[in-house]
Amino acid sequence: MVEFFALGDGVGAKREWMHLLGQLSPAERRQAGLIASRQGWAELGILALNQAPDRKLYAHRFPLLETETLLAMSKQNALDPAFVAGLIRQESAWNPSIASHAGAIGLMQMLPSTAQITAKSLGWKGNSINLRDAKTNLTLGTKHLADLSAKYDRSPILMTAAYNAGPNALKRWFDPLYAQHPDLWIETVPYKETREYIATVLAFTVIYDYRFDRKLSRLSARVPEFKHLLPKLSESSVPTRCNAKI
Repeated sequence: MVEFFALGDGVGAKREWMHLLGQLSPAERRQAGLIASRQGWAELGILALNQAPDRKLYAHRFPLLETETLLAMSKQNALDPAFVAGLIRQESAWNPSIASHAGAIGLMQMLPSTAQITAKSLGWKGNSINLRDAKTNLTLGTKHLADLSAKYDRSPILMTAAYNAGPNALKRWFDPLYAQHPDLWIETVPYKETREYIATVLAFTVIYDYRFDRKLSRLSARVPEFKHLLPKLSESSVPTRCNAKI
């Protein structure tokens, strides 16, 4: 693993890691996951520990990296840091160099096109943006989330759906009949990836609530009604960010 990372070959490291895990017993996978986590290889640790018999180990399965920047950017953009952390955990498993097949890059899986628009809104100059730099990615990703937060009145369900699939898809999918029952609306989202993505990010947010404050919040507290947002759901001025196939 060390050699792969030294060469900057994260894909090769992950491929070799998955091959190794397939040869280990559950107990050995647990130990391998802990070793990877302590080495700072968050994604590899998560992959191993998700296959281990002990599913607790929350500090290792739900790590916190770049905490100072995450907290600062969350505060600057009036975002819940647990929500941001939960989204990162689902998007990249804290791998700052990961890239999707659709071209989304880094911790918050920003598309370069959306990153350019967001950077321009922040007054950044130039066209070269290193989305594999954690601070850059967090700065742009949280600003994009803040734009969605303003559009959807801080509704975590709608923010999450729009972050994954884009505001235009959300507008097409939304059914006013479910405005008072957001949990039911999640189940009506026609695209499986986004449907599961929303539920997963919300669940991870609750875990990160515990990681930050040692307090457990109810998941139901994160699914408020959004009946008052019906007029806003007809707007689509926020750029899409993601790789969901609509």
